[in-house]
Amino acid sequence: MDLNKHLRSMAQAITETLGDHSLRQTAKETGFLKRSSKLKPEAFLSLCTL
Repeated sequence: MDLNKHLRSMAQAITETLGDHSLRQTAKETGFLKRSSKLKPEAFLSLCTL
């Protein structure tokens, strides 16, 4: 399995495990998300893992 496929499957597994709602809740609790913005927590996580 090449690196790109491995990273995509890892990012997909993380987002499926956490879910959008729990990811947003964690982002609010940690202070990452203070108000609505163009960069959503799930998009940020995808960018960091890819």
